[in-house]
Amino acid sequence: MTRPRLPRILTVLGLMAACLGASSENSCSFRDFLNGNSSSNNQSFVTQLALINSVGQETDTFDFGERIEMQLTVHNTGTNIAQVDFPTTRTSDFVVVGQNSDAILWQWSTLQPVFGQTVTTLTFQPDETKTFTVTWDQIGNNGIATNPGTYRARGVLVYDGFDVSPLQTNNLGSDPAQFTIRRP
Repeated sequence: MTRPRLPRILTVLGLMAACLGASSENSCSFRDFLNGNSSSNNQSFVTQLALINSVGQETDTFDFGERIEMQLTVHNTGTNIAQVDFPTTRTSDFVVVGQNSDAILWQWSTLQPVFGQTVTTLTFQPDETKTFTVTWDQIGNNGIATNPGTYRARGVLVYDGFDVSPLQTNNLGSDPAQFTIRRP
């Protein structure tokens, strides 16, 4: 019974040891590790969001009603293995907000089945990139088609505080990508 827990315990002990070695500018806490937010881990990630049209081209302009593929790439630029822990099986998420607003028009996870309440760990080898992809049909969380206009999208590895402030700067999240939906 205790054997399956041994790798998890060793991971936690390793993370605690890394935390103890953090400088004052890069301080961290055990809680940060449990939420996938180690300052030392965050520093080694570069995240980018690409928006892809229905013919497979990256663009910032879409036709009204066209499906928009969102590709989040997360790259471990560090020379060490990096692990990010999540309190559930939800590891990534995507949001769309208005051009001049932080109000969420669409959030991928909102329309998904309930996520498992199991701690999940993503492991990145040195110089490894992982890609997370979703497709948005331009329908908001309210079930209504989004109007033509300018919007911003963001993809993230779910960090502590994301659900409260999804545009908060964090190395586990991409910069917001601005895009336009054209009138039909």
